[in-house]
Amino acid sequence: MKNRLFSVGTDPSAILAGKYGGVKVKPIHRGVLRQRYNSMRQRSKTPNHRERGVTVCPEWRKSFEAFYTWAITAGFKPELQIRRLNKFKNYSPENCIVGANVSHGDLLRTRYRRMRRRCEDAEFIGWKYYGEKGITVCKEWRDSFEAYYLWSRKTGFKPVLWIERIDNNKGFSPENRRWTRPLRKKTKVKRKYRENLKRRYNGMRLRCKTAKYRERGIKVCPEWSDSFEAYYNWAIDSGFKPKYKIERRFKDKDFSPRNCRVKINELYRSTLRGRYAHMRRRCENPDHVSWKYYGGKGITVCKRWRDSFEAYYNWAITSGFKPELWICRTDNTRGYSPQNCRLITPEESTRNLSSNVTNFIKGTRICRLCKQEKPLTEFRDCKPRSMGKEYICKDCMPFHLDNRNRKRLGLPLVSSLGVVKA
Repeated sequence: MKNRLFSVGTDPSAILAGKYGGVKVKPIHRGVLRQRYNSMRQRSKTPNHRERGVTVCPEWRKSFEAFYTWAITAGFKPELQIRRLNKFKNYSPENCIVGANVSHGDLLRTRYRRMRRRCEDAEFIGWKYYGEKGITVCKEWRDSFEAYYLWSRKTGFKPVLWIERIDNNKGFSPENRRWTRPLRKKTKVKRKYRENLKRRYNGMRLRCKTAKYRERGIKVCPEWSDSFEAYYNWAIDSGFKPKYKIERRFKDKDFSPRNCRVKINELYRSTLRGRYAHMRRRCENPDHVSWKYYGGKGITVCKRWRDSFEAYYNWAITSGFKPELWICRTDNTRGYSPQNCRLITPEESTRNLSSNVTNFIKGTRICRLCKQEKPLTEFRDCKPRSMGKEYICKDCMPFHLDNRNRKRLGLPLVSSLGVVKA
């Protein structure tokens, strides 16, 4: 009996005295309380506590044994928390209590209420899947939210986790519950990106086997090398799209979620840099050969593009830029801006010139002789040419042919209005 150790069932006052009928007594939770005590004293020295005048009471500050005595007497356990009743008062026996950890308390209480309503409230939307089928909540959880809360905290609850039953034919109880991650919703977009990400995943693994990467010790992290699903889920959660690229932040480190990021593909950067510079010179440099058609007519570049090439580059890539496309203004009387620019082919671009007399949107054309806008059907040649300087309508065509003969014979010319030209 001399070496017998006592623990939880022993009288706290006897434990604190260090003796129990002349028998050695084991200190209960002394290491845990020592950590809580040191943490409490460190918090009282932070600016947040000093500004409010919150400190540790002299009794506890002088002796750890006093704090230890109070905690054991109050029924302390490692899964419980020591917190203050009034946040503006000191740490003292009168202002502190031992209670359940309140971390995620509101979230767990919401889930607890929803669980009970599904099983007990016949008017709840989920009643037919739970209570109507005989699913109930165990007596321990039904009588006390604290029991449900302590079980959740002890089993590693996190807000991203869901509680599910192991056997769907049994009720809600600690023996029939476990934590799982919610199922990801498989959408068409994610399935469409799957093949693209699979090619990138295989390419990443092949690159790490080359001599260039092996010499630098660069490899794929174990999480990704063991499973494509981990790589796929990370890419989708990071906002991956086929026009984006996955790159490493630090080139001397491995491929891993911490060192990789999804970024807009910088393809065609040099091409767009040249077009950007040419656009600005046309609008800002009076010595440029095309100044009279752009800057001389008041055409400018918007402030957003003028201040940052990245804004221009991101707009072009997002709009689906390719080297064979041109960046053209929709309205030739306005400047360059995201709202007034579009990507079109060279053939479509020539139709947008100010010298063009054909409007393919309205289906009209301006006659060269009478200067009137008429439908395309009023012209002899209705083919969609890009430049329409020589178009003549059917009404003016006889006068045009007559004037050709008159010019050859040296006779005075006649206009479509019947006026004799000098």
